[in-house]
Amino acid sequence: MAIEFEITFNATKGINWPCVLVLSNDKPLGSYTVTDEKSTIVFEVNNFENLSNNLAIVYFNKNESETIVKNGKIVQDQSLELVKIRADGILLESWFWTDNYYYPDYFEGYLKNVSDAPKKIMSQLHWHFPGKFVITELPDCNNFWQWYKKQRTDRVLAELIDPTGQIKNNYNSITDEDRLLLAELKEILLYV
Repeated sequence: MAIEFEITFNATKGINWPCVLVLSNDKPLGSYTVTDEKSTIVFEVNNFENLSNNLAIVYFNKNESETIVKNGKIVQDQSLELVKIRADGILLESWFWTDNYYYPDYFEGYLKNVSDAPKKIMSQLHWHFPGKFVITELPDCNNFWQWYKKQRTDRVLAELIDPTGQIKNNYNSITDEDRLLLAELKEILLYV
């Protein structure tokens, strides 16, 4: 079974339009040029056969010379922004891509000024540097929609039951109020 993915980008052109390579489990599926300010690429995945699969978008053609400068000011620069993803024509919820990482490939000149630039950035969807965006832990093609439904249900229930995350945090640790209450109870029990 195959899954057809559509990825929509917002793009800006420098000297050239952005180019991406799509990988499924590190195998190339196709190379695409994003040739408009809003552009969609379509590809089919049929090699999700493992228990955990990945989908990667490699933004590869941006370089320092892509930036158009006039009178010392940037007037045009190439960039790419991931806007939405559809699978088999169905718009996937944003967590599908925002829970993943972008691995930028910074320019040497940038690294001279920002030596501690992060090597991976979660939820980074607007790309000003070439790099690789990886969506991980995807199931095999036959179980994709069951997996997606379960992920979606779990996320919706978590938001309904514990919208602030307080229950989860309290479950994982004891609060200051709980400590005070326990101390008071111990003190009362010692005098009874």
